[in-house]
Amino acid sequence: MAVSEARLVARETLTRVRERDAFAHESLNRVLSRHHGISDRDSALATRLAYGAIACYGTLEEVVDRRLRNPKKTDPVLRDALLLSTYELLFTETPVYAVVSEGVALAKELKARYASPTNAILRRIGRERELFPWGDPKADVDAHARLRGHPAWMAALLREHFGYEQADLIMQADNEVAPLYLAVMDPVFSVSDAVGVLNRVGAEPQILELPGSVLIGQPAKIHELTDLGTRRLLVMDYCAQLAVYLAGLRPGQCYLEIGAGRGSKTLLAASRARMQGAPAQVIAIDLYPFKTEIITRDALSLGYDEVTALSADGTCPLIPVLQDAGLPTQADVVFLDAPCSGLGTLRRRPDRRWRSDPTDVDTLAQKNFLLLSQAAELLSKRGTLIYSTCTMTAEENFEVIEKFLHAEAGRDFSLVPFRPEELPRSLRSFIDKEGCFQSYPQPSGPDGHFIARLKRF
Repeated sequence: MAVSEARLVARETLTRVRERDAFAHESLNRVLSRHHGISDRDSALATRLAYGAIACYGTLEEVVDRRLRNPKKTDPVLRDALLLSTYELLFTETPVYAVVSEGVALAKELKARYASPTNAILRRIGRERELFPWGDPKADVDAHARLRGHPAWMAALLREHFGYEQADLIMQADNEVAPLYLAVMDPVFSVSDAVGVLNRVGAEPQILELPGSVLIGQPAKIHELTDLGTRRLLVMDYCAQLAVYLAGLRPGQCYLEIGAGRGSKTLLAASRARMQGAPAQVIAIDLYPFKTEIITRDALSLGYDEVTALSADGTCPLIPVLQDAGLPTQADVVFLDAPCSGLGTLRRRPDRRWRSDPTDVDTLAQKNFLLLSQAAELLSKRGTLIYSTCTMTAEENFEVIEKFLHAEAGRDFSLVPFRPEELPRSLRSFIDKEGCFQSYPQPSGPDGHFIARLKRF
């Protein structure tokens, strides 16, 4: 039997991620680039299998290694093939006989002698498929974690914060392909022009309520669009776009973003000011110089000469850095895109799920308090400070805000609750009891994000 190209691509991606400790997205793109002429159907299947196996990696290891005579001495590439087939057995509805047949072909492609043990292992797992996850998920958190392919500590944390039912829905959403949202850099590229381009390639765009926001019905169709490379279209979750929108930046104001990364929110903020009639002064700060270089390059390509990017540590005083650059030390809007555990975006970063550590939450919460305290020093009177994360833990979110408001650094600040009419109708239910925005991953919907708005009086 010939090896399925989709499964071969998925296995090669799994191997690349393991060997290089690489990101899933970049690894998959690199492998696909070597498989010229792969069909859209096989590419989509390879993506689903590779991302799924990487996301559920720890669970698959537990299952496979218990059935290997000596996991440490097993050919690592054969083990990758077994993990991939086990993902298909336990987390998809593909018939057992088909998975076993494909898995044996994948193993045989490596070495002929691998076929027989692979057949035996996969058949055994297939016989136990109906008993998976080998326990009652409601009563046993380990069984619940196995059922959804999550680390046990993560399943326990989600159950503690949301209860069993909601935690289960979140973990199910984590295992789905994330929807693709775009932000259009209007007025550089009008929404109507963007929709026309997207329709021509068959991407099936849907215009959403947030200005310039588009949902893509056929994500596979957009990868060759030059407008992504020129940043006239930004790939950005709907709730991430919402965070920029809620900052309320107006033309002529000064906007300062800390933790700007590669600058998607920075560019979106500049675009939103221009959409209202005139540029704003936009300053992006990030720890890593290579990221600020990307921001500078992309701003120039868009003609956004109002954007300045600086490299600095946001946990340290930033006023001297801004003074040295001849920039304002007070901004009308300060946006803190805080580093976080990323639990709200796991489906976009499947490799992150098993690289995370429960101690990260407290460490990041402490760091974000320092970042927020420094960000506060840069806000003008009656200005707006947005604190945003892509996670769902109270420790990294509202507890940071609460600690800040009770500290000396927050003495002049108040939390300003969001009003339902400020949000798109589909997102209004995510305003929590404190008036902050807290979404969670939804099937076919946006990611989990936290947004809080503070004002200086």
